[in-house]
Amino acid sequence: MQMSRWWLLAVMVVVSIGASACGGSSSGGAEATVTEAVGSVTAAVASVTENAGSVVQSLSGGAEVVLQEQNGSGESGTATLSLNDDGSVHVSLQLPGAPAEAQPAHIHKGTCANLDPNPAFPLTNVVNGSSETDVQVSLDDLAAGPYAINVHKSEAEADIYVACGDITNLSP
Repeated sequence: MQMSRWWLLAVMVVVSIGASACGGSSSGGAEATVTEAVGSVTAAVASVTENAGSVVQSLSGGAEVVLQEQNGSGESGTATLSLNDDGSVHVSLQLPGAPAEAQPAHIHKGTCANLDPNPAFPLTNVVNGSSETDVQVSLDDLAAGPYAINVHKSEAEADIYVACGDITNLSP
């Protein structure tokens, strides 16, 4: 925000110098044109600043990813992604009705329809329908994806996916 103010001040000085060099200080028309130009620049900077703030606000709020049932598992739920103070991401998985048996979970590159089989970020196993993990990745990096969160049936049957959700929109 501070940098935007300095940038705006610099633009105003350049415009003022340009107007003076063109005789703008003695001509009301040139002065009005400069005033309009400065007003346009001010509005543009305000718009950029406002939009940048809303992007940061939506990303800092995290996101909720819907985990859809796969392979007739009967398991579906949500993954909540929230920003930690250190910039990493906290991932909370909730799959009501999941078994007590540990189910591996990961963030993978790709989408549920086209998933890279190699996990990009491991998550804590889902046990009794829940999992909590801090992942050393930023929300910006996940937003640049595509990435998906998937849950496997078990360690022994890791090739069977029971739930998956695409990380497509990082807004609350």
